[in-house]
Amino acid sequence: MAYLSFIDDDEAWKLNDHSCSTTYLKKLVVVDDKGRQHLKTLQFCKCEVEAVRLIRFNLWPSSTKFPNVAFHFDFMRWLCGLLLESSVSFKSFCSALDAWTSKHMKTYIHHPVKDLFKVLVGGTADEFRHFIYQMENIHDDGSKCPACYEDSPSLISLLEQRI
Repeated sequence: MAYLSFIDDDEAWKLNDHSCSTTYLKKLVVVDDKGRQHLKTLQFCKCEVEAVRLIRFNLWPSSTKFPNVAFHFDFMRWLCGLLLESSVSFKSFCSALDAWTSKHMKTYIHHPVKDLFKVLVGGTADEFRHFIYQMENIHDDGSKCPACYEDSPSLISLLEQRI
């Protein structure tokens, strides 16, 4: 019986939206929708911020300036749903994810992120949640606090009609 080692398809992920002479390749740890980590090569362009390019790949960057980890949108939706609906802490989520991930899968990646908790707790999930809110409520620019009182004639006239 022959042993077949894991072969990583390291073809660079590209978006064919425009051709540019300032493209470059960068390796990132990509966390897929099931929480598995993959070392992938992605094509970036100097015309566009890396975080924006990752969003166009349906990946959420770990930071806006120099992301080295990216999370699939479905993974982030799963995390935010558990945080909001089940009151699961970041630490508990990451511990459960670590226990759920196969030990064999961990050997496929050469530079795994050992502590996703540190990456996620730094505001990554909160920024994603705000981003999704803005995408779903495109008419609201998010600059006004819904809890703050605003003196507007429409609000006052609505209150007067109820009295």
